[in-house]
Amino acid sequence: MRPISKIFADSQNISDWAKSSVDRAVGNGLITGYPDTTFKPQGNATRAEAAVVLSKSILSAVTPPEVKEPVGEDYSLIDKAGTYEPAGGTETVAGDVTIKAKDTTLQNLHLRWRKR
Repeated sequence: MRPISKIFADSQNISDWAKSSVDRAVGNGLITGYPDTTFKPQGNATRAEAAVVLSKSILSAVTPPEVKEPVGEDYSLIDKAGTYEPAGGTETVAGDVTIKAKDTTLQNLHLRWRKR
């Protein structure tokens, strides 16, 4: 999967140490970049931009994630090693997930357990 930070025209200027955090922030909808498709990683954020990120962070912490069935990816049976994650953001998976492979990582997936 292509890192989310690659969507920015100036992604080559994002420091290596920050790329995974940028990917996570973009994937979770906290940061969108600028209308000209740049991220401006060497620039300074304004107070207004910082306030928007903080507001989105707080709202995402108090708003329960939308529960939806997998679309595009079927996570019900994972039988090959690897990293499994939605194309962007996070996804809540309702239903059973069976992992039959060693060295398997689930990223940005919320599993909603059912009582039996």
